[in-house]
Amino acid sequence: FFKSFNRIGVVQVYRSIEMQEILLNNLFKILIYSGLVGLLILSGISFFLAGRYIKPVKEAWEKQKTFTADASHELRTPLTVIKTNLDAATYDKESKIKDNEIWFEYINDEITNLNILIEELLLLAKSDSVDFNMNMEAFNMSRLLNKILDLYDVRFQEKNIEVHKNIAESIFTYGDKNKIRQVVNILLDNSIKYSKNDGKININLKKDKKFLVVTIEDNGIGIDKEDLQKVFDRFYRGDKGRSRQEGGTGLGLSIAKLIIEKHKGKININSELNKGTKVSIYLKTVEKEK
Repeated sequence: FFKSFNRIGVVQVYRSIEMQEILLNNLFKILIYSGLVGLLILSGISFFLAGRYIKPVKEAWEKQKTFTADASHELRTPLTVIKTNLDAATYDKESKIKDNEIWFEYINDEITNLNILIEELLLLAKSDSVDFNMNMEAFNMSRLLNKILDLYDVRFQEKNIEVHKNIAESIFTYGDKNKIRQVVNILLDNSIKYSKNDGKININLKKDKKFLVVTIEDNGIGIDKEDLQKVFDRFYRGDKGRSRQEGGTGLGLSIAKLIIEKHKGKININSELNKGTKVSIYLKTVEKEK
């Protein structure tokens, strides 16, 4: 038989959970700190990537702003000269046209310079568009270079420049003949412009493996080392006063570089102040005209 039991009290058992609370608090802190660190890292990466991708856009925008400002300035200069000379020519109402021929000659010269500038600006504006058309064909670079040099003979004689040429025969390349002609014209113009009277210019054409190399070297005024890094920049002139006096726009070498790069070629300039300048262009060769 079972005896009945009477409850005489209650026993309670306690166990400390302080350790669990500490662990939970630590875990909570770790999660918060990890989240903050992750957020900082993510923000840093986002800032870096944003800067990396925005930088080219920003640089392009700055270049566009600079180009627009420079173009406006360059266009304003000949227009100002034209207006000044026109005012001078029409100042005396009783004078005849013959009496003002000198003013009209100046106006005509500035209009010519203005047309050249506009053509160069249009060419550069099309440089990154599909409108930059090139009529590609295989042609005899040796023959083209000799023809150009024949046309420049009078220019050489005007400054009594001694010309030495070494043009290898029958070297062909594939490209836009007129644009390559433009590059050679730009380089020869610069060489003559910055050569002293009784100076010397060497023009060479040779084949180097799969490339043709055209070099134009003079013993003219040369280019300062600091300016040498900027000669391909648009509107850049090392000697601004002299370039303006000689009719330069500061766009020639930019255009030359653009055209050569469109032909997958290369252009280099080596120069030393007061000793001379050497310009080399490299283009791929082909075996013969197609």
